[in-house]
Amino acid sequence: LSARAWNWARYWLFGKVHPSVILGEGHVAGHKMLFYADSVQSLQWDEQLRAVWQVADVIANVNEILKKRGIRLVVVLIPDKEQIYRELLPIPGGASRTIYRSSCLVPLENELITRAVGVVNLLGPFRESAASDAILYWPDDTHWNEAGIDLAVQTLWAYLVNHP
Repeated sequence: LSARAWNWARYWLFGKVHPSVILGEGHVAGHKMLFYADSVQSLQWDEQLRAVWQVADVIANVNEILKKRGIRLVVVLIPDKEQIYRELLPIPGGASRTIYRSSCLVPLENELITRAVGVVNLLGPFRESAASDAILYWPDDTHWNEAGIDLAVQTLWAYLVNHP
C-alpha cells in the first residue's frame, strides 16, 4: 500500500513515474497518458512470438467443446491502452515508429472467423473513437473509464443483435 501511495505521490507531485511506467508524448483531451513498459515492449514482438495461430487453435478447440454442450462462444478481443494510443508512445533514440508493430488482434480475429468462432474485435471502434480525442482508459491506469465501458458494451451488443 505504501509503495502504491508513493508511486501516486511521485507522479502527481513531482512528475516522476515508476520505471515500469512510460509517460506518453502529447495529450488526449488535455491529459497525459501513462503506459506500462511491458505492454509497450510487446508491440515490438514479431509474428512468431505472437503465435496468433496457436491461440486461435486453442480457442477453436474450446469452441467445439462448448458447441457440443449447446453453449455459444463469442470471444471479445480487448486492445491494450498502448494499442489504442500508440501515436503517444515515445520512440527510442534513432528508431522509427515502425518498431511498434500493428496489433495482433486483427490477425487473431481473422483466424477465429476462419475457424467459425464468434468474435468481436474492439480495436477498430476504440481506435476510431480515440482518433476523435476520446479518453477511453483512465490516463494514469490501464483500465477502461466509463466511456470505454460504454463503447465496449455498445459494440458487443450490436454484434449480438446482428448475430443471434
